[in-house]
Amino acid sequence: MIQTSEIQRVFQENDVVLIKSSINVYTKSILELMNFGLENNKVIFYISATVPSSVFKTIFESTGLPHENIYFIDCTTYSFDITQDPNTIVVESPTMLETIIIKVMYLNKISRQNLPDKSPLIIVDSANSLAIHNDLGILSEFFHVLITMVRPTGSKLAILSIMEQLTDELSHTLELISDTVLTE
Repeated sequence: MIQTSEIQRVFQENDVVLIKSSINVYTKSILELMNFGLENNKVIFYISATVPSSVFKTIFESTGLPHENIYFIDCTTYSFDITQDPNTIVVESPTMLETIIIKVMYLNKISRQNLPDKSPLIIVDSANSLAIHNDLGILSEFFHVLITMVRPTGSKLAILSIMEQLTDELSHTLELISDTVLTE
């Protein structure tokens, strides 16, 4: 499992980090990323294309992890018609990549106004799920636009992937767009 100290070290030097995690420690890796963000005074934008945001909110509440400064862009909840809270933006489908970028831009603008001393940590969970719903070329373009948008703002971007589900082509694409890769 990746440790908060390792995440800290990597993000001091890089803006975009690809985390290739084993399925066995995937949730723990996400919680370590969240801890890193909260311990380093960051607001967190969590793009959820794998698990509904309500599941993570339940985990945060049960572990006592504060989640006031965690905002979700949830691509999985729309079909379930679950009542959302103000920290969650629901996107109809993981295929709506342009909408996800617009929502990240919106959250970035709002957070900079309300929390000017906190820089965002953007977490994409997961590249594998987005690849199921999108052509690899389009997905690559999405990440390029997102990264181009993130770098000038001082934000950090963590792209999560599940090693057991990565194809060689997706892995290669993700490695090319990332500053560094953490593997667990």
